[in-house]
Amino acid sequence: MNKCPACGFENNPGEKVCGGCGKPLGKPFAMRAYLLAGILLVMSGVFLAVKMKEYYSPSTPPAPVSATAQAPSPATVSSTALEPVNAAASATVPQSPQSVTALQTALPSGSTVSADTSMVLIRAGEFAMGSDDGRKDEKPLHRVRIDAFYMDKYEVTFEQYDRFCDATGRKKSKDAGWGRGNRPVINVTWDDAKAYSEWAGKRLPTEAEWEYACRAGSKGKWCYGNNEARLVEYAWYSANSGNMTHPVGRKKANAWGLYDMHGGVWEWCSDWYGENYYASSGKRNPRGAARGKLRVLRGGSWGIVAGFCRSSSRSGVEPGYTNINIGFRCASSVKNGS
Repeated sequence: MNKCPACGFENNPGEKVCGGCGKPLGKPFAMRAYLLAGILLVMSGVFLAVKMKEYYSPSTPPAPVSATAQAPSPATVSSTALEPVNAAASATVPQSPQSVTALQTALPSGSTVSADTSMVLIRAGEFAMGSDDGRKDEKPLHRVRIDAFYMDKYEVTFEQYDRFCDATGRKKSKDAGWGRGNRPVINVTWDDAKAYSEWAGKRLPTEAEWEYACRAGSKGKWCYGNNEARLVEYAWYSANSGNMTHPVGRKKANAWGLYDMHGGVWEWCSDWYGENYYASSGKRNPRGAARGKLRVLRGGSWGIVAGFCRSSSRSGVEPGYTNINIGFRCASSVKNGS
């Protein structure tokens, strides 16, 4: 893996831009040395030209790296940021607990509301997981069968997580000064997310479940298709987030009634991360690599560019790692899996 010197994010070998903070990858000291050498060379040339009374042209400064320009550094908030079939138009999903019947009517046939209206029933199905034109760890594109399960409509919020901490005596996570309430919880480890899920009678989703639910029937790069310009309708990411989280559910839901699957915060999955896992992935309910050092993160975040918010984009970090753009949502199994 290629570890980012700025934020510690584990990138695939050969990556030029960090999937966590959007900064160029490389060796900072070597880069500074080359820059200094270039400056000295230019100054020498200018001095020589003046002495010889010859004209000279001022050197043009190097162009900024586009990815850095698209993903502003979260240094202003005192920490570093990480990063299926055409979808029908997103349903207008009633959010009132009393609107279960209306919600079931509004959602397409791929999903229905569970008895717990904070979750959506994702029906069993098959989809093409990964991407043939994405990063190395997204290949190869492969067919996967998923049994039915429930998925949280929203990312777990501070309000929910704080209630868990109060009940169990667990230390509350910091909010970076943006507020708590119904903003997605951040600064949680994989173990924190797992503990909350179990306390709530749920579990973390598998990586395959997550992508299946995110795509909501779409074969495109995002849940609605391939038009990057439309991502602002569905996600908080580097182009519109203002370098911070936002309350959940403010953007459009995908076709199956799930909110903030793109952007928002990176979401922990239950799987161990394997860069080449897809080459040997199971075809039904895959559970990820048998062992590893990193846990899977999905979805991108408020601090990362659109490309890392794609449905198939995946990354992994150490399970004990916390950051201001890592959170999670829960899943729950259906007993008969149908």
